[in-house]
Amino acid sequence: MMANVVLHRLDRQWRQRYRRLGVLIRYADDEVICCPTRERAEAALAALRDLLGELGLKLSSSKTRIVGVASGEYGYDFLGFHHRMVQSRRYPSHLYPACWPSDKAMDCSRSRIRDMTGRSRRHIPTRLLVFEINQFLRGWRQYFRYGSSARCFAKLDRYVEERMALLLSKRHGKRGRGYARVPRNSIGLEVGMWV
Repeated sequence: MMANVVLHRLDRQWRQRYRRLGVLIRYADDEVICCPTRERAEAALAALRDLLGELGLKLSSSKTRIVGVASGEYGYDFLGFHHRMVQSRRYPSHLYPACWPSDKAMDCSRSRIRDMTGRSRRHIPTRLLVFEINQFLRGWRQYFRYGSSARCFAKLDRYVEERMALLLSKRHGKRGRGYARVPRNSIGLEVGMWV
């Protein structure tokens, strides 16, 4: 909340003084500036440093970089999505902007699922575990439903199936990773279901 209050001045100053350099996109304390050329991007970065200095703030050097996305070779992460230009299947010479969950977002979701299906939760009834996991997956998919997220959803589905199979095998005294494959949706998970 405080970031929005303080950085609202940044938005106004950018529109008044530096709009010609590029478009500033901000959500709380995360910002992206879209510029048509590298020269303008460097000028915009310098201008942003000046504006933040006037507010008594400074940019994080580890998170700040200039990325040329036009070639499709590089991309950037913003609000949990990885943004990049990708090649069209139908017209290989055409590139279009696409986004999908970033690697960091995928790692966080796997970590959350790992916590929800850990050995310490063996005693919780299966239907409650499934309910909790479904709630998490539903919310996660609602946020990341925009863009090209189908592959990431499929990876997460496989991970949930594996974690639930391991948890159930531990609950029933099976040893090692030699558990029988659990058929899709046999335990009521909403795998493969997104809108």
